[in-house]
Amino acid sequence: MEKCIKMRTALKAQLLKPEMSCHKAHSHINCMQAIQSGLADVTVLDAGDVYTAGLQYNLIPFISEIYNLGVPEYYVIAVAKEEDPSTELTYLKGKYMVYFGIWINIWFQ
Repeated sequence: MEKCIKMRTALKAQLLKPEMSCHKAHSHINCMQAIQSGLADVTVLDAGDVYTAGLQYNLIPFISEIYNLGVPEYYVIAVAKEEDPSTELTYLKGKYMVYFGIWINIWFQ
């Protein structure tokens, strides 16, 4: 939940909209299933899970974070439904984001 709170605070500090709230999920697979079934709209996955997200759940990556913490670097990928044009960051109002790393998903208000 800590990452969600930090992300929400950072968005508010920059006066960026939409606002978001977080919801728990049990695993990265549950996050992928939630997006596929329409219960969530965005999730953040470890780079190793992006292949599974695309192959089994028809999700596509649309943003990445790179943490340069020495060797190896750590990559985080956000995925969404390919056919959903509203997953651009400026159009996430009313969308759910699932984040399995801390067992949450995020709701953009």
